[in-house]
Amino acid sequence: MKRSILCCLLCAAFAAPAAAQPEPKLGPEVTALVAQAAKEGKLELSWSGGSFGNNGKDLPGWIGAFNKFYGLHLAYSFAPAPSMSQQAAGLVQEAQSNTKAYSDAVILGPDFLLVALKGHATLSRDWAVLAKEIGVALPTQAVAPEGGAVAFSTGVFGIVYNAQAVSAKGAPQTLADTLKPEWKGRIASTPYAAGFSFLAAFDPNWGPAKTDAFVAKLAQQIGGLIRCGDSGPLLSGQFDLMVLECDVSSAVMEKRRGEPIGFVIPKDAPIMDLWYMAVPKGAADPAAGTLLALFMLTKEGQDISWNSDGNDLALLPGSRIKAELPGSTATIATVQDFAAHPEAMNYVAQHIKILNAGGRK
Repeated sequence: MKRSILCCLLCAAFAAPAAAQPEPKLGPEVTALVAQAAKEGKLELSWSGGSFGNNGKDLPGWIGAFNKFYGLHLAYSFAPAPSMSQQAAGLVQEAQSNTKAYSDAVILGPDFLLVALKGHATLSRDWAVLAKEIGVALPTQAVAPEGGAVAFSTGVFGIVYNAQAVSAKGAPQTLADTLKPEWKGRIASTPYAAGFSFLAAFDPNWGPAKTDAFVAKLAQQIGGLIRCGDSGPLLSGQFDLMVLECDVSSAVMEKRRGEPIGFVIPKDAPIMDLWYMAVPKGAADPAAGTLLALFMLTKEGQDISWNSDGNDLALLPGSRIKAELPGSTATIATVQDFAAHPEAMNYVAQHIKILNAGGRK
């Protein structure tokens, strides 16, 4: 009896290995896109060099996972693009002249995407239907007007600090805290007044008057102005805080590398915007570009975004950046918000003037 049991166990141990995990079941529209992409045979990509894919260094992993998900074997090329304002203008020019687009998929923030949408420079897709066909329930908020783009990541504004000079408990937890006397001269802000226009235009708890008053007081607190993503002046001890950082993803990545950097998403101003991926009208490989945007919504794509860039889409279940938010609500600036509030850009100019005056003292 024991011998027969042992034989059965040995047979099980040396049996054929378990079958590989089945490929994801794709819906009919996505299946058709996969067939078209296979004929296209490639992806031509270009977006701002310092973001999303680590200046192209992480793209082999991105494209490898993308190909595996769809069962494709597409080659790709990548070239860093100029500023987003230049990209948006270029997309419109390409669409109006019916020339080939510089990239099969573009990445834009909501303000610059609005320029491209007004210029009818991106292809319209039913992103919710396509996402459903790959098993993703896509929130309405993630889709740009007329299906001109889909959000895949979130930029969260925050307070970044030198963790050697400031403890996690001692760091300001609100924007109001940054106005305390002990921070005077120890704070840097940005020359483009990052984030404050969002409070003025989109956050009902702030509005223009309250935001203007805060920025005026902050201008008396700051000791200088530095670019978003530039932690050098913090690490050198020139400043202890940066208010506000355009996107705490840079701090997330620096912490992973062991840098003494911390960040706080202020409890009185949890604000963020969406990063969108769109397919230009003149894309050489529109099916492949569409599939890449869809892939970034999958768990695999969201993991890639988090691991490569320190951000993901807060609108999707399991978002790591959403877990960092204080409380359950936040102001999310979409392209629709920018369309409804064109005065937001006026607030930017006003806040820049105030902060630059204070930052030169």
